[in-house]
Amino acid sequence: MGVDHFLSFALDKPLLAKHIILELTETAIANDDLCTQKMLSELREHGYQIAIDDFGTGYSALSCLDQFPFDYIKIDKHFIDRVFESVTDEIIIDATVAIARCMDVKVVAEGIENHAQAVRLIEMGQIICRVTKLVDRSTKITFDSIYSVTKDAAGNITRQDISNITSIDPLTS
Repeated sequence: MGVDHFLSFALDKPLLAKHIILELTETAIANDDLCTQKMLSELREHGYQIAIDDFGTGYSALSCLDQFPFDYIKIDKHFIDRVFESVTDEIIIDATVAIARCMDVKVVAEGIENHAQAVRLIEMGQIICRVTKLVDRSTKITFDSIYSVTKDAAGNITRQDISNITSIDPLTS
């Protein structure tokens, strides 16, 4: 599927296009290619959102943050897994969140596998948490066991029952 397909879709269904997030790995944009910059800009102009996936695992040139238009930075699971084990990884997450906040870009933490990781990441800043495993695989997950954990402006962490919500946009909720 080429870019023209996405542009055609956006012209036909502009309301749907604005809800689509296109993900590119950090490695895919590391070449600082003018053609890629133009393509991403055009896709954004047509309503698509752009995410840099696996951030921190590719070539991590900070210049790509300045030269490519994007809406999300997705922190790789490698850093999430080690959030309690590695001070360096925690510093990298903090720095990524700080940069994203200054650039008005959302941060997504992928691969969260437990409540402690989710709470720690929320404490670190405005991170959208994508949970891969809520509980042990042997435990059945039910809607009455799903909660949203958030941090307010004062830094207080709250847990809200979201079992009555019928649909959630995983990146913007």
